[in-house]
Amino acid sequence: MHYRDSALSTETRERLAGAAVRAGDRVPDLPCGTEDGPRRLLELMRGPHFTLLAVDRTPPRVPPAVATIRVPDGELAEALGAGPFLVRPDGHIGLATQDPAHLDRYLAKAGLTD
Repeated sequence: MHYRDSALSTETRERLAGAAVRAGDRVPDLPCGTEDGPRRLLELMRGPHFTLLAVDRTPPRVPPAVATIRVPDGELAEALGAGPFLVRPDGHIGLATQDPAHLDRYLAKAGLTD
């Protein structure tokens, strides 16, 4: 089940492989490296909030209402590719991009600005 055609899903990356995870897809529950060792992504995201996944990059600044998880490498980074990904509280990717300017616009559209 996915919501790729939803107004809540914004995919700005180009030339994706056919099996690539896209905006509107449920985020894969793969291991994610933390300071305490690997943990499942959905365990780290638990709660009723948006989560920014900063894959293979420094996380951009986001409002306090948005949790941030840095994903430097590993299975999750391979599945998503590089970039900031904003995951909605329902576990689906709302924004998949490589340009942080898209993140600011999506946060404003979702009413999540400072």
